[in-house]
Amino acid sequence: MGIRDASGKERAVLITNTVIRLAQCIVAAAGLAIYATQRQFWGDLAVLYYLLALASVAVTTAALDGHIPLFFSYRPVALSAPWDLLLLFLYGGAFGWVKVDFSEENQKNISNYLEMLKADERYHDVAQAAYNIFVEHWNTMSHSTYINLVQLILFLISGTMGVVVFSTGWRNIVGGRTRKCCA
Repeated sequence: MGIRDASGKERAVLITNTVIRLAQCIVAAAGLAIYATQRQFWGDLAVLYYLLALASVAVTTAALDGHIPLFFSYRPVALSAPWDLLLLFLYGGAFGWVKVDFSEENQKNISNYLEMLKADERYHDVAQAAYNIFVEHWNTMSHSTYINLVQLILFLISGTMGVVVFSTGWRNIVGGRTRKCCA
């Protein structure tokens, strides 16, 4: 039933889904770009690989679930609602980890240490360069926190849409209507 065969309400659901999936794809690609450029600053590469894999899966999910309903039906995307909700929880973990690791308290501790090194004449130049790199990395990762938050919200919306459309379609089957909503 692609978008050409859809009624007005079904078309609205399909277009809303496409817009949300496009936003997910753009935000996940931005996250991939940020994580890839900050690779040399990471001490724990396992967490970096987790964030890179999560963003890659989000791009793939958004691209597939954004295109499938335009040509076939919204039903496969409604059935992917559990996957969207799983990604919601995974992005919640990523948001929490990055938010805690790049908190104001940790920034003050590291900043104080670098200021102490700058006060020593032997380490002044090296400490100044390290401080500049640190500030740039810190600001970039602070922005990535909000990218994770936006993805969390977008997957909440798409997962909720999938659950609502799935349950609406199920009620239409049980209710005996001949035309199912968004199926």
